[in-house]
Amino acid sequence: MASRTRGSKDHATAELQAMSRVVALLEALEPDAARRVMTWVTSRLGLETASVGAATPAAGGDDALGVFVRRKSPSTNAERVLCLGYFLARQVGQSQFRTRDLSRLNDGAGLEKFTNTAMAVKAARLKGWLTVKGGVIALTNVGTQLVEALPNRTAALVQSRAAAVRLKKAPKGKRRG
Repeated sequence: MASRTRGSKDHATAELQAMSRVVALLEALEPDAARRVMTWVTSRLGLETASVGAATPAAGGDDALGVFVRRKSPSTNAERVLCLGYFLARQVGQSQFRTRDLSRLNDGAGLEKFTNTAMAVKAARLKGWLTVKGGVIALTNVGTQLVEALPNRTAALVQSRAAAVRLKKAPKGKRRG
């Protein structure tokens, strides 16, 4: 899979922000009114009506994210960051992201705000669930397996401990100087 350019990452962030704003505005309306607004907007912008269906929870809207995270039942902020990253990778198709993307996604889904998202990302990285290089975050295989094991805490714990063992056994790089 080709890596995304900085421009496409900014575009993805802009899309997430737009989705969050639209959902926030539509949630304030009665369902019938929200449908009328969506119908008008899709007509006004010349979008196919199938596009409206794509914004339903089953296809990965903010409601779907909230449901997904609640079903996974993360017990720590590091687990919640991991679930958000998994959702971005699997549902949105954005395999690389930044801390601010996770914060915005979290807030847009109406989940409890992070006190410090960067610390949650760091904790997940130290557990071997995420990789971070140049501010760009990606899930590791272990992180993916952990999210897939949740909400089964026993299976998730086994995944987490297996990752810790692999991290401890990893050879250290040559020291310079």
